[in-house]
Amino acid sequence: MTSSNLISHVYADNSATRSAGAIERDKVLSLLRTSSKVEIDLADILASPSFLDEFLGDLMQRLGPLVFRSQVEILNVSDATAPLLRHILARRMKAYKTENLGV
Repeated sequence: MTSSNLISHVYADNSATRSAGAIERDKVLSLLRTSSKVEIDLADILASPSFLDEFLGDLMQRLGPLVFRSQVEILNVSDATAPLLRHILARRMKAYKTENLGV
C-alpha cells in the first residue's frame, strides 16, 4: 500500500441512481487497496439521496467508521448536500453498530 492520496472525482452525470453510487463505491474500495487514503471530490455535484447512501453510506458501513474517517476524505460538499450526507452517515453508523457491536 502506498502512502499517497488518490483523488476520486464524481461527475455530475453520474450522481442520480443507487447503481451509479455502487459503481463509485467500488471504485473507491479498489483505490484503497493501493493507497492509504482516498479523497472524494464532490465539487459541482447535486447527488440524489439514493446515490449518496449507496456510495458513501455503504462505503462507511463496509469500512467501519474508524477506517472510513482515517482513509476517506470527502471534499467540496455543497451546503445543500451536507445535511443529507450527515443524515445518511449517521443512519449507516447506527446500522454498523447494530451489525458489529450488537448496540
